[in-house]
Amino acid sequence: MSRLGNAIQKVNAASGLTSGRTKIKTDDLIATYPNGVHITAISKNNYNGSSYYAYTFVEDPTKFFTGGTVVTEKTDQLLDDYDGDLAELNADLQKEYLKAILSKKRGKNNREYTNVAFLGTVPASKFNTYTDENGNTIDAETGEVIVVDGVEIEKDGQQRLFSNDSKEEVPF
Repeated sequence: MSRLGNAIQKVNAASGLTSGRTKIKTDDLIATYPNGVHITAISKNNYNGSSYYAYTFVEDPTKFFTGGTVVTEKTDQLLDDYDGDLAELNADLQKEYLKAILSKKRGKNNREYTNVAFLGTVPASKFNTYTDENGNTIDAETGEVIVVDGVEIEKDGQQRLFSNDSKEEVPF
């Protein structure tokens, strides 16, 4: 693929990730998921001349979160092993989700910051979903799109709901 083709693919992947999803505040993410989340995709976005990363996670495919300076630096370190190729990292995230725990810490100057611990990976097949290049959540077994623009798709007349513990589909 040409350089321009690669650039277009990266731009489209990034914009699709947050489109239609609701941003969850870092404090709410930490309170709701104290044992961490499983990151399914990462996009790099620009706003007012600054870059930041957005992350989708399997625990709630209708939401995304962003991190602060420390989270950004640690994500940059991950990307170093991919020679900065975010599309390649996201391709791996479709197979293995990245377990991450965010927490609040105090620095030497007593200022609060968000820390992240990347704990390893978990096979995506354990959750039976992955995030495609357009930011949609896909059922890994059937290939069906189950979340488009942050809205869960109905299956057989029933809205899909997943257990937070097992990711098994459960009835309402």
